[in-house]
Amino acid sequence: MGYPIAIITLITVSMFDLNKIIHSDYFLIGGILFLSSFILSPIGLTDIKIIKVLQKALIGMGAILLFFWISGLPNLESARIIGFVFLYSLMILLNLYHAYGFLSTCNSCETPFEWGNCPGFKTVRDNFEKYELFNLLVHLKEFSLKKKQK
Repeated sequence: MGYPIAIITLITVSMFDLNKIIHSDYFLIGGILFLSSFILSPIGLTDIKIIKVLQKALIGMGAILLFFWISGLPNLESARIIGFVFLYSLMILLNLYHAYGFLSTCNSCETPFEWGNCPGFKTVRDNFEKYELFNLLVHLKEFSLKKKQK
């Protein structure tokens, strides 16, 4: 949800030149506020589906608003570099948090890392078969065995 919203926000701000109409401080404030919705995950509020969807949308929008704020910084190349490093570091941390959550979920399953047999991936496997697509999940048995041995 976050990535499509980020792309839509990027296109919207670019298409309407909103970064030239709206003062850059608002992009900074909005980006920080929207990205701070991440705190809803550790405190457990994202167990409510609508809050989780809204949070992902806000995070996507927040990342793009920060991107435009950084892009609009004065001609201080070092400030831009530091800003982009900070933004991408935040995105890396967010993705690591999600990866940790996925791995924790997978470890607690009755078929950990056996995506070819996992009940949670049944719909995905069925769609691979239905649309005659290459079923990558079935071909990950060797990876699954190595992961389970660790």
